[in-house]
Amino acid sequence: MIYTGVFIPIVLQYLVVEMGVEVKVGGLDHRRTDIGDTVWVSRYSNGSYRLER
Repeated sequence: MIYTGVFIPIVLQYLVVEMGVEVKVGGLDHRRTDIGDTVWVSRYSNGSYRLER
């Protein structure tokens, strides 16, 4: 098979917080957060989580 087109690599970054919850974050948040930092997480009705600022 031959594939043609433009391939753009995508990196998905997650923080794993208490109780194994995985929170999807952007690259800037991922780089600025260290192990042990306090973060605030919101949960949405669809079961996804988001890091709050």
